[in-house]
Amino acid sequence: MLDLSSGLDDTGQIQPYLAGCLLLSWILVGVAVYWGHNSLGKIAFVTGTLPYVLLLAIFVGTITLPGAVNGIKMFLTPRWPMLGKLQVWLDGAMMVLCSMGLGTGGIINLSGYCHFHSGCFRNAMITGLFSVAGCTLAGCCMFSIFGVYTYTTQIPLHSLNISETEFAFQIFPAISHYLQHSPVWSAMFYLLLYISCFGTQIVYINTIHTGFLYKLGVHTTVWKLSSLIFFISLFYICGLTTITQAGMYVMTYLNEFVHKLAIPIFCLMECVFTTWLYGAQRFYNKVADMTGSSDSPFIKWIWKAVCPLSLVAILALTIVCDNCILCKAEVGGKAWMEPVGWFISALPVFVCFIPSSVNLITFHGSSKQV
Repeated sequence: MLDLSSGLDDTGQIQPYLAGCLLLSWILVGVAVYWGHNSLGKIAFVTGTLPYVLLLAIFVGTITLPGAVNGIKMFLTPRWPMLGKLQVWLDGAMMVLCSMGLGTGGIINLSGYCHFHSGCFRNAMITGLFSVAGCTLAGCCMFSIFGVYTYTTQIPLHSLNISETEFAFQIFPAISHYLQHSPVWSAMFYLLLYISCFGTQIVYINTIHTGFLYKLGVHTTVWKLSSLIFFISLFYICGLTTITQAGMYVMTYLNEFVHKLAIPIFCLMECVFTTWLYGAQRFYNKVADMTGSSDSPFIKWIWKAVCPLSLVAILALTIVCDNCILCKAEVGGKAWMEPVGWFISALPVFVCFIPSSVNLITFHGSSKQV
């Protein structure tokens, strides 16, 4: 169906049916963002809760199949030698940053729709707990599917090494035949993937669009609609690279590099700018105004020291412990893949950091006025 090419450097042709589906998805995202605060809360409720319901239903369905319990046992059983490897902890830290959308501005943008006294600490705890619960449930569901697949194919579970796309388009279709009414389960699974990506995309596009309008200082309907159409068209054109015959390789390549530098550096910049330039005590006082109470001052040292040092460690380990399998010559990697990948990862940092640095350097006043 995908008609894959020989590799990343052989793009081939754009798949017309995939281009049509991509266009429809971007149109739906644009419509949802244009409706703004009138619909964003309702959409967020659906895209935030429906994936959990579908994921739980799929888990209940697959747990009844032979081999599923073995997969869950493997997921929940610690492998102590692996916990001694820095790469495991680095992958876990990056998963936490990416799964919660930290450093992207999405949570900050959505918080603007909340009431001033809505309780930011409570919301942060709920968001974190839901993220952990969702990742745990997704892990149990994924490994139960792995268990069923290895049971039916007689492949050792510990030797299974596949990507996310292979799991979605090869593993699950292979085991769905063992479920009653398999087309229904397949529809639920792909609806789960689509709704999850759809909700995330709405948040990110809304963040970019809102920031753009705020920077220009215009909020007329014409500017709002025209700028949204521009961003939707731009991202659609960029997305065409993922639906060529090399699209699978492009997605795997971007998934390997795009978050490596940008996410930790953005999170670090947020911590440093907020606690050291704006001031941890000032920020703490603002939070106290919102919550109506003064929580433990220990949290100020978490903002000022624990979080920045942790992010510096993540960033250092990312650079030192980098092990891009895709770029190795023995698996068909090219010499240009790794430097280009690092450039893609660092590009958002330069785009945001250079204008911010210029504004700070040219700003006349004290740090309290920043």
